[in-house]
Amino acid sequence: MVQQLKASATEVHLWFLDLLQSLDMDISILSDDEFDRLNTFKVSEQKDTYLKCRYVLRHLLALYLDQLPSSISLSYNSFGKPYLTDNPLHISFNISHCKHSAVIGITMGSIGVDIECTTGQSLKEASSLFLNDYEMKALELSSDPERALYHVWTQKEAILKANGTGFSHSPHAITGYVTSSVQLQNAQVNHYHLNSFMREDSIVSICTSTPVDIKQLDFSSELLKHKILTSPING
Repeated sequence: MVQQLKASATEVHLWFLDLLQSLDMDISILSDDEFDRLNTFKVSEQKDTYLKCRYVLRHLLALYLDQLPSSISLSYNSFGKPYLTDNPLHISFNISHCKHSAVIGITMGSIGVDIECTTGQSLKEASSLFLNDYEMKALELSSDPERALYHVWTQKEAILKANGTGFSHSPHAITGYVTSSVQLQNAQVNHYHLNSFMREDSIVSICTSTPVDIKQLDFSSELLKHKILTSPING
């Protein structure tokens, strides 16, 4: 059996999931509302992404809580952000995905995670929708404005997800770091802290309420078989 995982207020466990890997899934562990959500997807790829993310999330939370995956109870705030209904260990989590990669962040305390593929559509035409005047001026000085745009986008999405509101709250009220150098380490924005880094062709941003260390872990289907736990990669 795999040893119970332990969450920490000073560390974020980032579990990376390759969405192309085959998982032998028993979908009966999902809740009724998850099945309802699953059935709203009309595109098979979106449906598969949601299913794999929720299936893996339940198994990971079960290892932290020492429970069965099917017994994990999730509730949602008024903006749709999920959280643990019964949470004596004060564990928080957040999920993000882009193309064939997904990431699940687990810690104690507020957390927001975003992953964006830099090979996707340009954000230039949409920049006014999320950049404020200060950031617009800073972008003009950037050596790589497209990467800087993606970097700011992931920061803001991570912050708004940590806040629990998503884009129901205006991104213009947040001033991020307009830099194409994707290396933030507990950089402060208001009362939040940001970490960011490149992972292959994607930018990952993590927002927490306190400074944290980041531990990257690659999720393996072997974990579901209770055989091995993948070794951490230094973040």
